[in-house]
Amino acid sequence: MSRFARIDSVGVLKEFRGSLCTFAQKASTALEEANSEIHRTIMWLKQDQHRHWKTQVRLRTERLNQAKRELQSKENYERMSPTGKGSCIDEKRALAHAQEQLEEAQQKLVHVRRWVPILENETFTYQGLVRGLSNAVEVEIPNACAQIDRMIESLEAYMTLALSSEEPELLTKPPSEDKTPSEQIPSMIRKAATPAEGPPQNYPALRKRTPTPAVREQIEISRKTIPWLKRGPISKTSREAVAGIDVERTPVTAHDKIVVAKTDRHQRRIYLERTTPGSDGDSGWYIGMADIEETLGCEGIRSVDLLKIYPGLNEILALPRGYLVVLDGAALEAVVDPQDNVVWPVQQD
Repeated sequence: MSRFARIDSVGVLKEFRGSLCTFAQKASTALEEANSEIHRTIMWLKQDQHRHWKTQVRLRTERLNQAKRELQSKENYERMSPTGKGSCIDEKRALAHAQEQLEEAQQKLVHVRRWVPILENETFTYQGLVRGLSNAVEVEIPNACAQIDRMIESLEAYMTLALSSEEPELLTKPPSEDKTPSEQIPSMIRKAATPAEGPPQNYPALRKRTPTPAVREQIEISRKTIPWLKRGPISKTSREAVAGIDVERTPVTAHDKIVVAKTDRHQRRIYLERTTPGSDGDSGWYIGMADIEETLGCEGIRSVDLLKIYPGLNEILALPRGYLVVLDGAALEAVVDPQDNVVWPVQQD
């Protein structure tokens, strides 16, 4: 099973994050408008309508009483009239109309008082139903956006491991898909990628300088640049040589820790060994000095920051645990497997 991540673009994540933010904004606006409308309706019923119809009951009661007095006065006048034949039709119609108006106001006031608790109860039910959406808009979506931001940052940083080389697909594809085994590399490449001349190296002795997992665990990432390690990119032929080694890759992530030897002067020849990680987030890689045994201690750096000061290490950092690599400046000197067998340069028959 491949351990490589094929990353074509982080634009989809950015687009998805934008869609989430748009949805959250629209949903938040809709919820606020709904809550505002509900609040206005309750206030309209409890204050405006209740006050209005209560006042109407009082006024219409007064009108009804006035109509009763007018009718009674007209009846008394007709009884005292010599003819005694008054009908009082207008006063009776006014009284009936005043009675209807009062009954309407009383009915409206009863309806207002009945609907206020009903609306408040429905509002409580509604708020319970939309609580999940409100929580998503206020908490879950912002948290998701923050997580997507971290994912985008990590993926972009991871992709810089490929961008720093001329063939970025080497980070995202297993060598079995992109490269032929070392014994199948064309002869012209093998000739071009000749090892740099240097003193014979005792690889087991180099391994003894590499910090143990217990020591690595105590080392924290404290710097984004290491002056003595800053140099030009590794040559293309050297990268092709490492990429052609027939072994299953285990690439590092952008934020993995790489332990580096401390020194106060520049070193041309260095070695890199991948050992057992000391903790989570530890790549297992150590970069030390090939010609000097004594150091000033160790320090940690993220792989993405390492690639900025020393471009071209992509293929080397993808080698699995146990491999050791010696570099002489920008040239590859040797690649050694966990059994200290030199797998590059390829031995010619």
